[in-house]
Amino acid sequence: MHTNNSWRDPLLIIIVIASIIGFFFIKPIPQDLTYHNFVDTRNILGIANCFNVISNLPFLFVGIAGQRYVLTHWHGRASWSWLVLFLSVLLVAAGSSYYHLNPSNETLTWDRLPMAIGFMALLAIVLADYVTPKFEKWLFVPLCLLGIFSVLYWHMNDDLRIYAWVQFFSLALLIIVISIYKPSSMQTKYLIFAIVFYVFSKITEYFDVTVFNLTLEMISGHSIKHLLAAISTVFFYLILKHPKT
Repeated sequence: MHTNNSWRDPLLIIIVIASIIGFFFIKPIPQDLTYHNFVDTRNILGIANCFNVISNLPFLFVGIAGQRYVLTHWHGRASWSWLVLFLSVLLVAAGSSYYHLNPSNETLTWDRLPMAIGFMALLAIVLADYVTPKFEKWLFVPLCLLGIFSVLYWHMNDDLRIYAWVQFFSLALLIIVISIYKPSSMQTKYLIFAIVFYVFSKITEYFDVTVFNLTLEMISGHSIKHLLAAISTVFFYLILKHPKT
């Protein structure tokens, strides 16, 4: 474990515990069904909602490249977490494409499942590098199982609270960790770029219609969201390929 963590470790524990306690004070969050009403519904070459489907292709390329690199450079530095992270990126391409062909709560499950696993694998990687390598052994499997459970819980109970924790609190926790700890091998700049592009992807997702109108109905905010999120995953690849020296 890094030295001089007398205040960092307790602070991190308090933040996590507070987030868990806060869960019980938040009312169940049902899925807003209007979420499925994307502005760009063009059918091109027989592909329904074509641009929202094909804009997921970059995830496929990043996922394959990342897995290939991990398997050919296998080492003790969170290799299993990295492999699962890039597998989840690859599966996002399939799951999100499947969802956008016919948007509904049922198909959305297959979009969110690999994303939730990916968020948790990334969290395990960052905690292992910035806090203590032991977290790879202790937290990797439990965190991935939590990601899976968060989606299944939403699917069965129409309650997004746990999934929201997996997606948004894990992102907040990453920002806190890289702010107060020093990395062992990761280049923080790449992680910051990944977070920035992901945040921008969520912004364009929110302004789906506005972006579609501003681009004269050439591309929607949600399609751009996929491209920006895919760029975010490219920085995961750079983190792995270019460690600190």
